[in-house]
Amino acid sequence: MREEHLPPKEAARKAMRQITGAIVAITLVLAAVFIPSALQTGSTGVIYRQFALTLSISMVFSAFLAMSFSPALCASLMHPKRLDNALFRGFNRLFESTRAAYVRRVFHSVTHLPRWMTAFAVVVALGLFVLAKLPGSFVPEEDQGDIMASIQLPPGASLQRTEATLHRFYELMIKNPAVHDVFQVAGSGFAGTAESAGRAFIHLVPWSQRKQTAFQVIRWGNSQVKKQIHNASVFLVNKPTIQGLGQFGGFDFYLEDRAGLGRPALNSAVRTLLGKARKDPELYDVRV
Repeated sequence: MREEHLPPKEAARKAMRQITGAIVAITLVLAAVFIPSALQTGSTGVIYRQFALTLSISMVFSAFLAMSFSPALCASLMHPKRLDNALFRGFNRLFESTRAAYVRRVFHSVTHLPRWMTAFAVVVALGLFVLAKLPGSFVPEEDQGDIMASIQLPPGASLQRTEATLHRFYELMIKNPAVHDVFQVAGSGFAGTAESAGRAFIHLVPWSQRKQTAFQVIRWGNSQVKKQIHNASVFLVNKPTIQGLGQFGGFDFYLEDRAGLGRPALNSAVRTLLGKARKDPELYDVRV
């Protein structure tokens, strides 16, 4: 209205002719990104489905409003008038100078395409390099400053034996300078309640005050309990990254005898699988 001296209705029509294509394109691009996320199955689909559908539906509504109600309101409410406010005039000058600089940069990019395509290729290569360094698991494990331990004695073991084993475990773990405190529960394990079961929660000192990560403490602890605690099955694990998505960090693997070969064949397959998994440098603390 100010630059071309058009009435409000004609100005709204001309503006919509210029930006309708951009609105539709942006909506379709974002929908193409988020809608496939809503179609995923399994745990990934459960986590992303509501997020993807909410964004997709809100984008469709936003595009509809931008192409229907917004131009009607602009034609009805906006009127040409002189800007006497110094703040608005300063903003307009800044906006126009920014727009002109952007147009010049785009024109320069188009007229010097090989140079900018080379820069784009470098950015893509850098992105692929960083992507290769990032954890590739579904929910990467994190050092949250707390780890857990499961203690299981032979069936029928008394609560006193369980408490004695927990006390030995406490004395072992508290020697590590990265461990701040150990909270123990006797008579209750992660698999259920029993006098022969126990669990422990190890709280580590703040990250800035320790040299070991939680994963290093877990490896150290598992190696120590194998050497010093022989009357119980004890293993340390990391906390799950997302609370409620499993009891421990890492992942579980289920081996099924679908061919009906029997227990001896299944046990042999389990031993073979464990042997190969323990040799894999990307895995640690593989156990049944």
